[in-house]
Amino acid sequence: MRKPKKCPFCGARDPRVWTRESYDRRYDRAMKRTTVYCQECGCRTEAHQRPGDAIRAWNRRAADDPKPQTGLSFWDKLKFIWGLLWN
Repeated sequence: MRKPKKCPFCGARDPRVWTRESYDRRYDRAMKRTTVYCQECGCRTEAHQRPGDAIRAWNRRAADDPKPQTGLSFWDKLKFIWGLLWN
């Protein structure tokens, strides 16, 4: 299992991986939930069923995405605005 990266907001180097067990009445069984959280600023991931999923969510950064989705190009936006102004 990978180690969590430093906190993306405050830069703290030692985020904690916390696993808790709770009883889920809907499924009539005990379930483990894992989250990664920063002790300095308090940011955290959502609860995940597996520790590896929580760490993967924590380690994911916006810069890791290959290409951000921008939607319309600059020229398409310009044409749209031009059409609103002059039609």
